[in-house]
Amino acid sequence: MRESPLSRRLRRAVHRALGAAGVALGRHPVHGGFRLRRLPRLGRDMAADVRRILGGPPRTVFDVGANTGQSALVYLHDFPGAAIHSFEPDPAAFAALRENLRPYPRAACHDLALGDAEGPASFYRSAFGQMNSLLPTAPAAGEHVDPSFVAPRGETVVQRTTLDRFRAEHGIGRIDLLKADVQGYELHVLRGAAEALRAGAIGLVYLEVHFVPAYEGQPSFSALLDFLLGYGYRLVGLYEAGYAPAGYLTEANALFVSDRVGVR
Repeated sequence: MRESPLSRRLRRAVHRALGAAGVALGRHPVHGGFRLRRLPRLGRDMAADVRRILGGPPRTVFDVGANTGQSALVYLHDFPGAAIHSFEPDPAAFAALRENLRPYPRAACHDLALGDAEGPASFYRSAFGQMNSLLPTAPAAGEHVDPSFVAPRGETVVQRTTLDRFRAEHGIGRIDLLKADVQGYELHVLRGAAEALRAGAIGLVYLEVHFVPAYEGQPSFSALLDFLLGYGYRLVGLYEAGYAPAGYLTEANALFVSDRVGVR
């Protein structure tokens, strides 16, 4: 019997209400009938979500765009036993990164950029060092963030390789968590990790994503989403969202999980 429009609306309303309460309604696989099951509460605490999805802390983390080690220090605390590989091409930031991570034998520092090609690359500096990028700042960036942050401060040349090449050269197998905060260069990093993504050798991907123009040639959120969907990765949630003074979303961090990894 076909479902009527009214019953369809009622069914959807029930499922939405149950989802908001953190449960789902489904058929019991053995006894038949219906049963309620609790849904995982994800999308609030990235580190807690990573541990829950993996069934424990990750063993190998790639911290791409490490700056001076802000994220690496958090991961060393939140993920006991994990080996952290931090990548930072800017010489000044790398010197601080190496000093900050010196006390931690689980952390390795690499003065490299990761992208989709090998060899030297131009690196563009901004007044606010955390906004340095391998892409030039977009002309409209100052309309959405403090213009003093994105004021150009010259450029330099840095060394670049691909994640796939680095992984092969260093004999690294599975990467449980790939974090990339590279100021608009995220799609280049992912393209350089195509072999690992295709093989399911990366469990989770954590990216900074932009919703407004910040860098020339930066990918849209939909481009990143479509790229990862093509390799079997699904969006878990958005974290640490940033907003413009006018109230619209400008950036966030997005967590994706491989369809080869199951929530425990």
